[in-house]
Amino acid sequence: MFSTRYVSVWFGSGRRLYTYKTKDRSITVNTVVVVPVGENNEVKPAIVGGVYLLSPTFYPKDRMKTVIGKADARTGKAFEGVDMRRLIAAWNEADMPRPASPKPKQKKKEVRPYTIEEMMFYDDLFGD
Repeated sequence: MFSTRYVSVWFGSGRRLYTYKTKDRSITVNTVVVVPVGENNEVKPAIVGGVYLLSPTFYPKDRMKTVIGKADARTGKAFEGVDMRRLIAAWNEADMPRPASPKPKQKKKEVRPYTIEEMMFYDDLFGD
């Protein structure tokens, strides 16, 4: 049904993922691919961080670049040992707000009972 798939790739630095399209169904998360980069379409290796069936709505499909193919073993060595699932999970965890440190418990105010004079004053004031 979906002939074109969309992959987010990481180039090995920073936290930004870039989206490319591909028709290769064998490309999965952690696959090292080669992609065109920049205006000159310089070929660079990148590792796949996510695979999607639907295009991201924020970028026009016709302007999106296409994955050239899978990287060879020599090129893929740059990403040896990288697990994108764990890396993205770590990024997300780092971005999550930390719970505030617990506030020190405050002493409860001691409530003293009303005196008879105060109760009579309030009775006169409110007409009880």
